[in-house]
Amino acid sequence: MNYIVKRDPLSKLVADSNMVLHQIKNIKPRIKRMRNRLSLVNKVRWLFLKIVFDTLGPEMECLKTSMNLLLSLISLDVINSRERSRAVRKEM
Repeated sequence: MNYIVKRDPLSKLVADSNMVLHQIKNIKPRIKRMRNRLSLVNKVRWLFLKIVFDTLGPEMECLKTSMNLLLSLISLDVINSRERSRAVRKEM
């Protein structure tokens, strides 16, 4: 828990999450505009948007992994704290 308190990884996760959400919000209207027209220009535009769109998957996966790791660390710390409390009570 000391690591979490000292380094504050939650702020980084929030900032990264906001960045991904911003990218999704930027892409969404462009994709909607392209759906109505299937011209050659839109097909070329889609190729460029697809690159941006495809990079969001790994970014979201990275955020998910970081959150899972953080939750595991917190759970482990809670379990360790309980065990230490039990050990102290047994000593008394």
